Parts: sequence; structure tokens; C-alpha cells
Amino acid sequence: MKRSRSKMIFYSCIFVLLFSGYSYAAEYSLKELIGIALERAERVNISSEELVVSQRQKDRAVSALYPKLSAFGDFKKYTEEQTSGDRTVQPDRSTAWGVRLDQSMSLSGREFKALGAARDGVEKAGHDFHSVKEGYALMVASAYYDLVKANKAVEIVGANLERLKKYRDAAESRMKIGELTKSALLRAEA
Repeated sequence: MKRSRSKMIFYSCIFVLLFSGYSYAAEYSLKELIGIALERAERVNISSEELVVSQRQKDRAVSALYPKLSAFGDFKKYTEEQTSGDRTVQPDRSTAWGVRLDQSMSLSGREFKALGAARDGVEKAGHDFHSVKEGYALMVASAYYDLVKANKAVEIVGANLERLKKYRDAAESRMKIGELTKSALLRAEA
């Protein structure tokens, strides 16, 4: 149900973007306003950061599956030592080195479960991020539509006012020539 709702919101935004992109209100198109809003919205930025955090948690879960490689080395230089009459000679130097590869796994598969949970977290954060972006874009589109609708209402009211002024002026001139009575002029002014 959530996916179909998300798809519906996505397609609604696309429809609004395609068919309202050519309308201008203030100085920006709807597409530009949505771009600016998504760029500056704190809620969208927080959701984006949550997605990045969940991806880093997945990387950490993956790193637990990799074996740990360590290297070590040792160098010693011995000198001649003399002990109570016996002379013991040791080699001039001694070196030791090695590489160690460790892999630890729990019997319960805890590492794989953590990786699965991290992958699910990334998927959820991705869906949340897209949902926040779509919701914000829909909110901006709705506000843009309201602005365009209000501008159109102002134009209609302005046209009606002009029409009524012409009607009143016509009634006034008709009253001057005696075609109408004063009550008709008062109605026109009302």
C-alpha cells in the first residue's frame, strides 16, 4: 500500500512539473522553485544525512566480515660478551618477521545478521529520503498552485471591477440624458 501511495505521489509531482512548468508566478517557474526548495530544505538535508549514516553503518557491518591482516617484525643486534673465562660469541644480528591473518566468526552468524540489518537500514533510509523529497516537492507545488490560483482570482476581480465601473458610467450617462431613473444609477453604484 505504501509503494502504491508513493508511486501516486511521484506521478502527481511529475504531472504537476510537466504541465505547470510553463506557468510563471513571481519570477520563477515551478521546476525552479522545487529545485531551490529541495536544495535549501533542512528536512531534506537531514534525511540525506541519515541515508549517508546508514550507508556507513553498512560499510562497518561489511568490514566485520573481512579477515584482519597484521604484520610484525623484530630486529636485534647482539655483541660479543665475555663471561667468566668462557668466551661466548653471538651472531651480529637477528631478524624475525611475519604476517598474520585472523578471521573470527560467531557460531550464530551474528555478523551476517548485522549485515542484513544494515542493508535493510540503507533501503529504508533511501525510501525515507525519496518520500521526504516527494512530500516537500508536492508541498511546494501545492503552494505554487495556490499562488497561481490567487493571481488568477485577482485578475478576475480586476476585470469584474472594470466591467462594473463601465456599467456605472453607462448608467450615469443614461441618467443624464433621461433614459434611466436615479434608482437605477444607485443600483449600478451598489
